Amino acid sequence: SRRLLAAWSALGDGYLDEVETAKNNLAVALLDAGEPSEALQLLEELADARDARLGRGHPTTLVSLINLSSAWETAGQPEESLRILQNIGATVQERFANAHPSLISFRSAYASALADVGRYEDASTLFLENARVHFERLGPNNPETLQAQANGAFTWANLKRTADAAKACEEILTAIE
Repeated sequence: SRRLLAAWSALGDGYLDEVETAKNNLAVALLDAGEPSEALQLLEELADARDARLGRGHPTTLVSLINLSSAWETAGQPEESLRILQNIGATVQERFANAHPSLISFRSAYASALADVGRYEDASTLFLENARVHFERLGPNNPETLQAQANGAFTWANLKRTADAAKACEEILTAIE
């Protein structure tokens, strides 16, 4: 992957999208391989480059920042993940429609970061908003709908709202059957 990235980079500015995609893919591979520091460096460079070239409010820049946030979470730094998401939250919500995949991705990443720092009530609100949007767009039995419901149930369980968590789990199991 590093050789591919170097080859794309050598082609010049006409291939910026390809170079940036290669950087993102290499970062994901590095995270999966247990190399978070290198992955984070690449994702930071990518977010900075897209911010400079496209602007902070551009959808591609925002998605890069969401990916960077997820990488920080994967690297065991939920506070840094949360900081990034808080910085871009208003922009993401203004830029994307409620059912846009990037907004759904943002809400999911933000909810995960909130849960990781023990803010389960806030996390459950976001997870359940995603479940509602998935339900309306994809139906009650879609895997994404069920995953969003399960995430909400997890946060309820952490809040000791066991009846709500059990009800959500029961609905998920009924949908799967």
